[in-house]
Amino acid sequence: MKKNYIKIALLLFSTILAAQKSKLNNNYISYFENTREIPFLHLNKTSFLKGEEIWFKAYIQEQNSQKLHPTTTNLYVSIFEESGNLKDQQLIHIKEGMGSGSIDIDSTYTNGNYYLKASTNWMKNFKEDNSFNQKIKIISSLKSTKKLTRNKGNYEFKLFPEGGHIIENTNNNLGILIKDYTGK
Repeated sequence: MKKNYIKIALLLFSTILAAQKSKLNNNYISYFENTREIPFLHLNKTSFLKGEEIWFKAYIQEQNSQKLHPTTTNLYVSIFEESGNLKDQQLIHIKEGMGSGSIDIDSTYTNGNYYLKASTNWMKNFKEDNSFNQKIKIISSLKSTKKLTRNKGNYEFKLFPEGGHIIENTNNNLGILIKDYTGK
């Protein structure tokens, strides 16, 4: 009699497990049925002075294939204050998974940290947040405490490599500045 009860319990347990496995497979398949958009922004730097522009290149990746998303056309790029308040938002046109744009840092920005966020409307259809987030710093003024004294006959000589660095074994572009003591 006990053997029959054990056999019945094992049969019911295995049936329940098979049903759960089938449900899990169906949930997994339906999760990846709709494609996900994963945005990325390529910034030239993360610290900006008031009056500069934040230049960026945008890429939208398709989650399943890991390739550029061919059908996305709109990307919202937003700047949030550290408190979470929306400061600025722009709509960027995306073509074949890529786009570009810039945001002016005007006089309404103050010293501090801000957050750059890139997202699409399609992303709102899903629970997970795949938006791109980047912390940036805005500096509203630079005060120099060091006074420079220039003597007659002295020259100021500066090199300005493109991108801020000279790269070995590569063609580099340089800006050259030479000033005399009068600033000419």
